[in-house]
Amino acid sequence: MQKQTTSLPLRWLFAPLVLAALLSVSLFPAAAQDAASTAPPAAQAISPERLSAYLEFYQYDKSLPLNAEERLIDETDAYRLYHVLYDSTHDQRVPALLMLPKSPAGPRPCIFFIHGHGGKKDEVRAIFPICLQLGYAAFSIDAQYHGERPNSGTEIFSQYIHRNRDAVIQTIVDARRGLDYLETRPDIDPARLGYIGGSMGGIMGSIFAGVDDRLKAPILIVAGGDFGLMSRESHLSSLEALRQKVSLPYDEIGPIMQPCEPLNFVGLISPRPVLFLNGLHDDIVPPEATKELFQAAGEPKEIHWYDAGHGLPREEIAARIIPWLQVNLSP
Repeated sequence: MQKQTTSLPLRWLFAPLVLAALLSVSLFPAAAQDAASTAPPAAQAISPERLSAYLEFYQYDKSLPLNAEERLIDETDAYRLYHVLYDSTHDQRVPALLMLPKSPAGPRPCIFFIHGHGGKKDEVRAIFPICLQLGYAAFSIDAQYHGERPNSGTEIFSQYIHRNRDAVIQTIVDARRGLDYLETRPDIDPARLGYIGGSMGGIMGSIFAGVDDRLKAPILIVAGGDFGLMSRESHLSSLEALRQKVSLPYDEIGPIMQPCEPLNFVGLISPRPVLFLNGLHDDIVPPEATKELFQAAGEPKEIHWYDAGHGLPREEIAARIIPWLQVNLSP
């Protein structure tokens, strides 16, 4: 008889693209499947010239002052938590959280976290236990139109495709500026900066780690590529609404989103290792989208499939994340 394990939706741990209907507790078999049943057709590679042009979207003036402000907002026996603000491009002031463990002393690794659709930076608290166990700091920002950065009536995945593209690009540049900030801190080891992101955070992580090699060994949870495919098949509420409001053919959505298409950037992570954790029955990020993203990634790469939907078993993914970080963020 196969063992069953309680699986909470990934929102509680990695703030995914989760619908309210998915917030209930569900049961999934514990065993992970390390290979998917069917591989998708190979994604068509873009030319080096076009990739170079897309990379320009993520460039910025690194001499731009950060004008960082920090405020202690929480303290326990184990850590201090700071609210941080810093400047990014396009006159953006980016809100962030920085958790610093009280031990060990000295420069330490830091895990950069980006939340899922509809989430906010505060959901980084869910990875504090992992970080504290390893003695790592944690850092998280609010994505464009999320958390402290709302724009009434606006969200990052809407019927306004060009605005969606620009919001993703802005968030990635904001994240790069976050790395600039972390590099200014003597208590953070800039050579050991990891990444964890789930759903939208995993999708953005595949771009972020591709365009910025300061990130080591990213962990992409329930992430996928091919915006045309996801726009057509995802059951995320905002994408279902998009299908009702947008008359644009799906094969035209993909080209508009090409400057922030994960399939174009995930291959740039190599030769740094990348870890994928996914659900075989995910209806928010379809497994085919994940297979495409994994196929586009370079070596070394590792993928694990769980008999789950968009929510993965807590203990099992932690059991993979901890040794991955220990091996890849070691001095």
